Amino acid sequence: STQSTWHFKGRYCLTALTLPRSVINLLPGASGISDKDIPPLKIGTCFSDSCNSEEIGNVINLLVRLASNGTVDLKAKAQCHRYHDEYGTDELVVICILSILGLLIFFGTLYDVIVVQLGWTSSASEPVINKYSQQNGASNGNVSNGNLGQDNKAFMVESNFNSPLPLEEKVAIDEPPQVQEKNVVAKSKPPQRSMAEKILLSFSAYTNGVKILNTSQPSGTLGAVNGIRFLSMGWVILGHTTLFFGENIDDNIYWYISSKVQQWTFYGLLSATVSVDSFFTLSGLLVTYLTLREMKKRGGVKKINWLMYYVHRYLRLTPAYMLSIMVFQVLMVRLSDGPNWPQDWDSIKKNCRETWWANLLYINNFIDSQKICFGWSWYLSNDMQFYVLAPLIMIPLFYSLVAGGIVSTAFLIATTVASGIIAKRSEYPALGVLGRLAPGPQAKDNNYMENLYFPCYTRMGPYIIGMVTGYILYRCKCKCKMPKLANLAGWLVCFFLVASIIYGVYPDDNKHFLTVDESVAYHALSRTGWGVAVSWIIFACATGNGGWINQLLSWPAFIPLGRLTYCAYLIHPIVINVYYLSREKRIHFTDYTVSYIFMANICMTYAWAFLTSLAFEAPMMGLEKAIFRKEKRS
Repeated sequence: STQSTWHFKGRYCLTALTLPRSVINLLPGASGISDKDIPPLKIGTCFSDSCNSEEIGNVINLLVRLASNGTVDLKAKAQCHRYHDEYGTDELVVICILSILGLLIFFGTLYDVIVVQLGWTSSASEPVINKYSQQNGASNGNVSNGNLGQDNKAFMVESNFNSPLPLEEKVAIDEPPQVQEKNVVAKSKPPQRSMAEKILLSFSAYTNGVKILNTSQPSGTLGAVNGIRFLSMGWVILGHTTLFFGENIDDNIYWYISSKVQQWTFYGLLSATVSVDSFFTLSGLLVTYLTLREMKKRGGVKKINWLMYYVHRYLRLTPAYMLSIMVFQVLMVRLSDGPNWPQDWDSIKKNCRETWWANLLYINNFIDSQKICFGWSWYLSNDMQFYVLAPLIMIPLFYSLVAGGIVSTAFLIATTVASGIIAKRSEYPALGVLGRLAPGPQAKDNNYMENLYFPCYTRMGPYIIGMVTGYILYRCKCKCKMPKLANLAGWLVCFFLVASIIYGVYPDDNKHFLTVDESVAYHALSRTGWGVAVSWIIFACATGNGGWINQLLSWPAFIPLGRLTYCAYLIHPIVINVYYLSREKRIHFTDYTVSYIFMANICMTYAWAFLTSLAFEAPMMGLEKAIFRKEKRS
């Protein structure tokens, strides 16, 4: 007889078991939670590598039926570990692109250090650090009418080094305006560099790093914006750490949240979605303030190059955005491994392969949320769409307060009514998609994100409020002497709005749930109200009425952190997911666990954001500057 040998390797498979309702009801605290909110029971198994996922699922189902005498029928789905030994064509292409970027950064930095900083050639200009020796500290109002944008004849809104999240004035990083200081000897004008030199220097990690980490601020900068920007980004990371990416890698997330929703303090976390409205408010305020100043300086609307207004914005945002998608889409599979690490990357990549064009055109907030690529980028599309519409409000405001007021009021009424109608039709709870985690009435459908959260026509309220505030700052030139009583009243209203929006949905130990009509009013008014509160903070700080709050928000350490906010927003879900999905054991959520993971996430996010800005954002900005700013004003 012939003896044969069967060779095989063991393979780890994570099997997800969807529990029937009869089993779920046996779990403590699960009776009030819907089936769709109960995560599957996941069990690690080891099978022969000759078995596929479907066969393993069938084996598990059969074993459960036999063990329960046919009384329990589970739907088991296995995810088996795949060995990614060979690199695909797309991976090799991305690695080549990153390698080219790395070489450009290396040679650009080398040239900058040897030729520019050490001055080894006669054409070397002064070291870049000396160019940023302006005044430091918090600005308490009185924004100067300095040399904003004078180096470019084709108008560009120099407000978005970190757009769209943290719009900031040009004076914050690109080429700070000249600040007259006493006892400073005038330096000779540095010689003009060739286009090749400018392109190479745009990749210098040294110069870009100095610009990003510089904590100096010219006199008159809206310093409080930096603090609001960083704190809002931290709030976004906190919400994503707990509420959106924590499930499926935990052993108690729903039980943890169901117990915490009975505490009013937890609603600071459940209301984290309004942090995005802070960014909308900042964006509208700064775009309007800077554009109106530029209109006045140039002598009217017709003197503005509106084509460059849009082109500049697109070029500032898109390169870092698309490069981040490229790395996420292609190389994410290589970043880690483990029992919880997704193995079916083909289906994950499918969305980006089918809908990447929507990201490129900034319209991905209007496609099916199940097919959206880079899911958190819906915000970028909203902000770009608001930016496109902004001149429809800014131009009337520039010529007439009445005309601008009518147009902005019409937009505000439209977005308020649209939000109310959509919320009423589907009876969405005040907390939106998070309402399923809290007690109280539930929505008629599960399409809250597509219907109410993503569309620009339901999110424009804070942006409009920011635009109106930017107009007021432009007209008053950031100077407003306010009686103490009026200032106090403004802060009290601000605190009332913040507290009511965050904690107004608290059910008070299940004694009162918001009715459908109350939830509709909340959806229609809360985001605009939040924009009013944020706008007051910026206005008070910019006009010298902010006191210690302005000093806190204008802390110099917030300046570089604010510059990194755009890249932090792009990559923070990747950082969070890599940590969660790389774990070999489940996380048991407690207040201390959430606190430690949040602090780690925010530190790692900004560390990687700094590297992302050096590699993707800052070089592309340098290229754009070298190409479009050939002529300098004498």
